[in-house]
Amino acid sequence: MRGYLQSGANPHPQSGVEVRSFTDERIEALHRQSREAETIQAIARLRLVHAPFVKNVILLGNLPVEMPVDQFVRFDELMPDRLEIELIRKGNVPLSAAGLLRMRPDLATNAPQAKKMLQRSRVKDPSRLRALPILSQTGLLVIEFKATNAGRTATHQHLFILLNQQAERLPAASSINLSAGHIPFADWVAYLENGDPEIPGSGWSGVHQPRLLWA
Repeated sequence: MRGYLQSGANPHPQSGVEVRSFTDERIEALHRQSREAETIQAIARLRLVHAPFVKNVILLGNLPVEMPVDQFVRFDELMPDRLEIELIRKGNVPLSAAGLLRMRPDLATNAPQAKKMLQRSRVKDPSRLRALPILSQTGLLVIEFKATNAGRTATHQHLFILLNQQAERLPAASSINLSAGHIPFADWVAYLENGDPEIPGSGWSGVHQPRLLWA
């Protein structure tokens, strides 16, 4: 059993994993030099110590190396789910079951299916989407609005990706990524009302009291 070097930010108790090794210490030293040491060298090439901003490093493996680990995640947690893929592909995704049925009838055909798809997805918690490299450099905004569905008026939310941004980091706050760009609020509202031209039958037909929220 070999333990991980866990940082103070790691919420897990001290953890480790079974690692295959040679009984001969000399051979094992050479083995670790060509395996663990090369991993550390690759990480060091990222110049993390004197970097102008915080960088995220993801090691796709469970081999302990002499680097502090902030977080343990399963491989499937790193991979985008169905709604995340659609968010990346289309630039937006509904955050309610009724929204999926109205805006994305190609993904869900009934309420139970739509609810289950949302329950299994991370899109309901946009902060968890930042692990995806393609989303870590973009802005995520939510439009909250009222709409009528099956004779009932309710509040719904729809997540949008803010594209065409100019990102900037402040020297005094290097961990914060500032973005400047135009927010096409009116275009997004029109999209919700009229639907996606590529998806027949999509759209709310009527959107009331829309407002913008930061995700």
